[in-house]
Amino acid sequence: MTVRCHARTGKARCGSFGVAASEPAARHLAPALGRIGRRARFAGATGFALADDLLALRRGDAVVILQPGRALHELTVPVERARSVGARVVLVTDELGEQFGDRVDAVLTAPHRPTGITSEALTALVVADVLLLALTTLAETGAVDASHRLTLLREQLLSPPKGGREEGLRRLAMPPAEGPSGRRRSCYAPRFGEPGPAVPVRASAHTPRESPHVSDQRPRRRSGRDRRAEPHRLRRHAAARPGRRRRARPRAAPRVRLHHGLGPRGTAVNGDTVAGGRPLALVTGASSGIGYELARLFGEHGHDLVVNAEDERLEHAARRLRETGAEVRAVRADLRTAEGVDRLVAALTGLTVDVAALNAGVGQGGAFVDTDPADDQSVIDLNVTSTVRLAKPLLRDMVARGVGRLMFTSSVAATMPGSFQSVYNASKSFVQSFAQALQEEVSDTGVTVTSFMPGPTETDFFRRAGMEDTKVGTMDKDDPAQVARQAYDAVMKGRGKLVTGSAKTKAQGVADKVLPDRVKAAVHRRMAEPGTAPGDDGR
Repeated sequence: MTVRCHARTGKARCGSFGVAASEPAARHLAPALGRIGRRARFAGATGFALADDLLALRRGDAVVILQPGRALHELTVPVERARSVGARVVLVTDELGEQFGDRVDAVLTAPHRPTGITSEALTALVVADVLLLALTTLAETGAVDASHRLTLLREQLLSPPKGGREEGLRRLAMPPAEGPSGRRRSCYAPRFGEPGPAVPVRASAHTPRESPHVSDQRPRRRSGRDRRAEPHRLRRHAAARPGRRRRARPRAAPRVRLHHGLGPRGTAVNGDTVAGGRPLALVTGASSGIGYELARLFGEHGHDLVVNAEDERLEHAARRLRETGAEVRAVRADLRTAEGVDRLVAALTGLTVDVAALNAGVGQGGAFVDTDPADDQSVIDLNVTSTVRLAKPLLRDMVARGVGRLMFTSSVAATMPGSFQSVYNASKSFVQSFAQALQEEVSDTGVTVTSFMPGPTETDFFRRAGMEDTKVGTMDKDDPAQVARQAYDAVMKGRGKLVTGSAKTKAQGVADKVLPDRVKAAVHRRMAEPGTAPGDDGR
């Protein structure tokens, strides 16, 4: 598959070429590029007919060639033609990276089964969608405009406007509507992370308790009593055969339903009795944001709490957390210092910590050459040093008891080079690697280790990091309650790692797995460089 995109103009010229297993992805990619504002067409020719398509290549075009494992002649010719005219080449492959690595600008690894042509087609489709996501991120305004016009055209095809042709032309010329945040958006569908239209919920006697996370609640499974109250197919069949009697089966003893890994009050799933009748959860960075929401969820689901933060808001947060029915002990300590870590460890002496959420963290924006070394060291002390020093005694105790849950707040930043946020991203890369190593070390001990990776979230993080003049600092962000709910579910199920937050954040997590580091670093720069906020210097 070959994709041509003139990247330096707003009106991009794009083309997609694919043969054999790559052809479906090429056919899919051409109209998809048009939907984000780039003129595109599909070409599936081979032989002499391919020459006509290659002749149109120009300097500045971006050529993406997808060929998982076979060095076809149709691969070599487009590469050489692109190099000769000054077009950039990205090769998506599983086996040909070494052979063509010195002739292309970047190689994306796309694993597949060598014996399965189906896997080649599926891989091509996934990578095509990832590239579309990256192009949309780089030119978001143009993509939104194109989506708006596409919506209006579709509406006209379904039902012509009442005003006739003139009204249709007028609506096509209208700019996209603005969303709740004042940013332009398409009226065809909500933006990633924004709520869609409300769906009425039928009330019943078994309606779950009111919660801001209705979408996370699973449908209630019907009980045996509910099923017995309904006409049953077997009963109708039995009524039709009066000569036969159904043999009564003995009623089973009632089962105790476990909820999120906990059994009856005061008892863990493995049978260990918790001192004081309730399990204990430790949450650091709990005065606000994701940490506070995590602590609230633990309290609502039967845990007592030890919460930590270094700011004065901790006491207010502790008072609100006691409203969940939990016993809450607030330990105000600055974990950037050795004294603060020692104070928290001392406060845990004699307690059995069943779940520990090491969530405290801080960021620092700006070019590395411009930031204060003391601020850089502060990021390392909190995100790295305190995490290691707290994990050691907590994990030792859990392994000795043969039960426990340890969770780390990592970040999607762990997966990419952090231009203008270099120390923070590196610190989260450490946390992610550290967590995954511990997962393997304790895999046979009864202890679980979970790392969750949130994206940009609506907390104090960007204000404290001095990033309020950046694009990422001013963009729409994920809800900390949503992030915490997904992380809570993951740790209670014993999952190893996950990307948390909106669909947009999870799509970014998928893209980060296949995009080369150089591309990710460039994208991160557009988001985190000072002065990139909308309205600064005319952008």
